[in-house]
Amino acid sequence: MPSKPVGTPASRRLPDTYVTQILNRISQRWLQVGYGGALALITVVLGVIAYRMMFSSFDIPDDDGYLLMSLRKFEAGGSLYGDVYSQYGPGVFVLLGGTLRIAGVALTSDGARMVNLALWLASTLLVGLVLLRLTRSFFVSAVGLVVAFLVLQVDANEPLHPGAAIGFLLIALVAAAVFLLPTRERAAMAAIGALAGALLSIKVNVGIFALVSTAFACATTMPFLRERRAVRIVTSTIFVALPFALLSAHLNQAWALRFAGIVSIGALALVLISTRLPVARVPALRGTAALVAGVLAVVAVVSLVPIFGGTSPSQLVDGWFIRPADTPDIQYTPLLVHPWAWVWAALGLAGAIAVSTLWGQPLDSRGHLMAGVVRIAAGLLIWTSLSGPIFDLPTDLTQGMVVGAPLMWIAAIGSQRHASHIIFLRILIPALAALQFLHAYPMPGSQLYWSNFLLVLVVGMCVSDGIDALTAVGMSWRPSFPGWRAIATVSVVAFGVWLGLKPLRAEVRQARANYTAGVSLNLPGAEKMRVPEALADQLQSLVGAIRTHCDTFLTLPGMNSLNIFSGEEPPVELSGPWPFFFTAGEQQRIVEEVKRTPRFCIVRKPDLTRFWAGFSGNSVPQRPLVRFIDEKFRLLHDFSGYRLLIRSS
Repeated sequence: MPSKPVGTPASRRLPDTYVTQILNRISQRWLQVGYGGALALITVVLGVIAYRMMFSSFDIPDDDGYLLMSLRKFEAGGSLYGDVYSQYGPGVFVLLGGTLRIAGVALTSDGARMVNLALWLASTLLVGLVLLRLTRSFFVSAVGLVVAFLVLQVDANEPLHPGAAIGFLLIALVAAAVFLLPTRERAAMAAIGALAGALLSIKVNVGIFALVSTAFACATTMPFLRERRAVRIVTSTIFVALPFALLSAHLNQAWALRFAGIVSIGALALVLISTRLPVARVPALRGTAALVAGVLAVVAVVSLVPIFGGTSPSQLVDGWFIRPADTPDIQYTPLLVHPWAWVWAALGLAGAIAVSTLWGQPLDSRGHLMAGVVRIAAGLLIWTSLSGPIFDLPTDLTQGMVVGAPLMWIAAIGSQRHASHIIFLRILIPALAALQFLHAYPMPGSQLYWSNFLLVLVVGMCVSDGIDALTAVGMSWRPSFPGWRAIATVSVVAFGVWLGLKPLRAEVRQARANYTAGVSLNLPGAEKMRVPEALADQLQSLVGAIRTHCDTFLTLPGMNSLNIFSGEEPPVELSGPWPFFFTAGEQQRIVEEVKRTPRFCIVRKPDLTRFWAGFSGNSVPQRPLVRFIDEKFRLLHDFSGYRLLIRSS
């Protein structure tokens, strides 16, 4: 009688296919971990470039000086919107300022640049990791990471500006949804709500855009809300009409009508596609409660902290909501949107209508091939528009929005392989990007780049879907050939090569040249900054004269970095373009406070005043403090544009 073989009984053995699946899953997980490490390594390399860019420029309009002085005064116990003037919400002081205190970051020019450097690189890495999670493609993730780095280089121009924190919070919001859904639904929705609340607390308009986009995504994908037709119609209408409501004061001008129209057309196309998508499995109704709780928790914290610090509820409402709403009446700049942009927007909308009409019709291999090519082509076109000018039309400032808005609906379609929870993300990410374009109004400077930032994720989704489609077509033709996915990825690799050899290489060279040619500014709090030698001499001479002739001083317009460099506190806090924002009553109170101050000086920079006046009808309002400076002070010395004034008497 033959002996029985030693081993696991046949009835207890795992099927070979099951074991293979487990091993494949483990190997795929470790592969993704390796890809994540590679993305982190790329970010570290880019960090060297970012450091040189961040510390080789001086922000002449001096937003960082204004914010640093505001944070210093708030930290010293000043009441927000009472002792401390601010054009931003309380989140700048409670959330951002609190984080800086906990981290021990010095409120200096060097400290402000280190904060922006950290936010820039963290946002860049998060883009790569989110794309890796969504697409499982290293090449798509790596290229998207580099595009995001180039878009966010604007962080180097305005240290400590809330825009850098806004960019980070937006990608963090998306990351919370991508990494926590579906396994931790309530945590994901609570995090989304908290981050949207943080955006609202820093800049009201950006927070409202995020909340409306999130509400639209919930109403069109969540089973309970989607069944309520009225809820879906109301949220979709607000989502589409918001651009016109925001720009209502300027809709009599062609640029505003084009800007609002193109953003609205992009939102409308997304609404059309959302009606065709199946219902999402997650988040469920309980997720909305967590979402609302997250928003309310953050709003409560950033409201109570200033109130306990001496800010009255009326001051909080006025400084947080009312005064920012008046900004378009004080300063705005038309956005360059070429009239031909209407044609492109119409083509994008027509494509969405066609896809919505033909939804459910089976496609043959040629149809899938065409769909894959269109997705990749649309994605690479948008990425190119974000990386540099692509046509000789006066749309270079808005080309990302012009090219991307009418095509974002493509990212919402997805493919059959996506799980039901991905449907929510497919609407949420393009919806967030659609309304963030409005961040560029009313002042489209650096805000243009922050407003286009989320397009990077939308494109990554489009390109990945195109690669999946082309791979599937190839496998249907010849299943035994293993290289179809590599062939489908060639266009992305080619774009990445172009990106490295052209836009990125140009920035690397410029950053190296500026950093090498500069010298240390060598002023308190700005030892790491490297600027042209002439500018360093200019500022050092000015600061030396201030220390010699002045016990305290004010600047016209606000240039508070000079107070940090000189070590002399201003008698009152002034924002950057204060002549345009401070009312006659506020200016008169400042005059009464400083008119008898001994050894009181003024530093005036006429060209910077003219720069700000360009956003306000090219005129400076002749209010009490401006008249006081004009009538009661004389020139002591002109430091190549920085004029030191002392009392005429």
